[in-house]
Amino acid sequence: MKGNLLHLSALCYDAGSLQPNEVGNRLKIYVYDRSSDTLSDSFASAAVASEEMLFSLSMDRALYDLSLKKPLQPGINRLTAVYKVGERIIFEQDFDVTAR
Repeated sequence: MKGNLLHLSALCYDAGSLQPNEVGNRLKIYVYDRSSDTLSDSFASAAVASEEMLFSLSMDRALYDLSLKKPLQPGINRLTAVYKVGERIIFEQDFDVTAR
């Protein structure tokens, strides 16, 4: 594989299981490449974090690990991390990562 691998991780306390008639809108992490030629390429190649329950804290609460690995191209990678719940953006941060 060319370049290095970016690893992002976040810990999140959330409902361990949904209540009846509750819609599941868990936190999601996306990483977009701002170096892409077009905006559609950037969104098409977005990395999405996977969710793993680390342990249950109580009957209705659990600790989750949201993590993703994104391959990086050699040189400067212009990225944007977006944290969303449903379609609502909770946090967005642009950053640059240099890979060998």
